[in-house]
Amino acid sequence: MELRLNGKSLGRKKNNLTDAKMRNQIRWNDITYKSGSLEAIAYQNGKVVARHKIETTGKPAALKLEDDNAAWKADGQDLQHIRVTLVDKKGRKIMTADDDVTLTIDGAATLAAVGNGDMNSMETANQQHIHLYQGSALVILRSTRQEGTVTLTAKTKNLKNSKKWTLQKGF
Repeated sequence: MELRLNGKSLGRKKNNLTDAKMRNQIRWNDITYKSGSLEAIAYQNGKVVARHKIETTGKPAALKLEDDNAAWKADGQDLQHIRVTLVDKKGRKIMTADDDVTLTIDGAATLAAVGNGDMNSMETANQQHIHLYQGSALVILRSTRQEGTVTLTAKTKNLKNSKKWTLQKGF
């Protein structure tokens, strides 16, 4: 494994295969924080087999709403999962964001649940707002038996503009 900070190698290290507690951990200690990018590169037999890169994000610029069910049915039971993410102007997720997001639903759908993955959160799953955890949260909508357009509006105090997600649903 190699670690690169802003393109500069901080060295390569190998997994400790003899210690069961440490074999899945490779550590670089005493690295001074610098804005930019940090990239981990995994090698096997000298060839790159995986890489992961994270970057310092800018100021919050927008909420991003992404759905997972383009074939959402008006059957009164179908669910639509919508990921709400706070991003910077380059579209990068701001992992430190914990903003409170207020939700409004217009159209033939109801709020089934909200969640953020924070196991220490005391928020209930049936409220029309949710705090972001590590930059995102999940909104789950339940369809009604009525066809039509559904609009979810998400807004936070820290952004001037709200974000709208709209989907036409039917059979």
